[in-house]
Amino acid sequence: MPEAAEAAPRLLAAQVVLNSAPVDAQSAVAARHSTPAAGSTSAATQAFAALGFRVGPVVGHSFSIEALARQFESSFGLAIERQADGSIVTRADPATPLSELPLHRLPPALRAAVRSVLFSKPPDFGPTTMP
Repeated sequence: MPEAAEAAPRLLAAQVVLNSAPVDAQSAVAARHSTPAAGSTSAATQAFAALGFRVGPVVGHSFSIEALARQFESSFGLAIERQADGSIVTRADPATPLSELPLHRLPPALRAAVRSVLFSKPPDFGPTTMP
C-alpha cells in the first residue's frame, strides 16, 4: 500500500505597514497621515518579492506578504510555527502569540520603509481552525 502523501506545507501571511510620509503638523488633510512616503511602496514590495515572499496588492499604507514559515524565519531571524488555532508563536515562547515581527534582520533600505510587519490574531468566533 502506498504511503500517505504528506500534507502540503501551509503558507503564512503577514501584513506589512509602511512608514507614513512626513506631514506638516498643521495639515488638515487626515489622509496624508497614512500615505506612504514617496517611492517606499514600490521599493518595499520589490524588496519583499526579492526576499522570496509573494506580495499582495497595496491598500492604503499596507500590503500582505505570504511565504512558508522557513522564509519568514530566515528573513526575520525567528523560529516560528503555526498553532492549531491559527496563531503564530516563536518556538522560544510557544505560550505567547507573536503579533509583530522584529525588523532588525531586514535590509537597511527596507527597514527604513517599513513601520511594522504583523501577524493577525485569529478571530475569537467562527470556525475553530484556520485554513
